[in-house]
Amino acid sequence: MNVAVGSMFCNSTAYLERYFAQVTALRDALHPQGHALRLILAEGDSTDNTWDALHAATTGPEAIPAEIVKRAHGGPMFGSVNIDRRWRQISYVCDGILERVTPADDALLYVESDLIWQAETMVTLLGHLEHVDAVAPMAMRGETFYDIWGYVADQRHFQPDAPYHPMLESPESRRVLHELLSAGSCIAVRGAIARKTRFRPPELAIMGWCHQMLQMGHRLWLDPTVQTQHP
Repeated sequence: MNVAVGSMFCNSTAYLERYFAQVTALRDALHPQGHALRLILAEGDSTDNTWDALHAATTGPEAIPAEIVKRAHGGPMFGSVNIDRRWRQISYVCDGILERVTPADDALLYVESDLIWQAETMVTLLGHLEHVDAVAPMAMRGETFYDIWGYVADQRHFQPDAPYHPMLESPESRRVLHELLSAGSCIAVRGAIARKTRFRPPELAIMGWCHQMLQMGHRLWLDPTVQTQHP
């Protein structure tokens, strides 16, 4: 399997070392299985030296092959707020990742660049793609579910506190895949699906991407046994 990891960056120098340690661990975990890893890194509108730092981190004989994309939107900087203009800017940057998924990429692992995760989590998600179209992990901050905006199942958004969603109330339900309407932060998807989809409509950002997958007849799943952590 050829795996492309796609992430977006803006003023990211504070956590670049962690990001590259994580993707290097993933590369090392995939290599014994005969899988190859490459990076699609979209950067725009940084006021620090993120652009140069990305190039430095992907240079040298031990570096993971990387395509670094300049994707500046020129808009204002936003914090974590739910407004259309912010989502449109994010969608523009993320579309720069999807546009560069090639026929050689069997899978795209979309993951926000500041997330904390283990290589085993991503190996598990990628393994599911043998049987499903797309799959997401639990998106946590400590014991709190973080992406309550993006994660929706059975027309209900996830909630911060356990069990996070009614479908996860029993111990048995927390060990099997569940179908989602949308997710956020991190999604593993088959490359053929990534190539033909975009963050549309842009004001819905990743939720729009998920909805487009579903409209095309694909299905998105949750693996509640694995998680990423928001810092």
